[in-house]
Amino acid sequence: MENRINKILTLENGKKLMVLHQAIYNDDNYLVCSEVVDNDQDLSDEPILVHEIKSEDGIEIEIVEDSDLAEFILQHLNLMD
Repeated sequence: MENRINKILTLENGKKLMVLHQAIYNDDNYLVCSEVVDNDQDLSDEPILVHEIKSEDGIEIEIVEDSDLAEFILQHLNLMD
């Protein structure tokens, strides 16, 4: 697993995310990110959890839509009460 903390990810839609935390859960890599805003000078306050998926074409990033999973990971990283 590559350390992605403090790296910028660019999604297919052009949105840029800064990786703040990285966690492994059930052998899958999850990244807690913040959206890069204000002409790449600031970060949003809202965390975004993404799932890193290895495929034949490389690595794909998928935003986690499962609120229970997101809450579980954020709690275990002490990012949420």
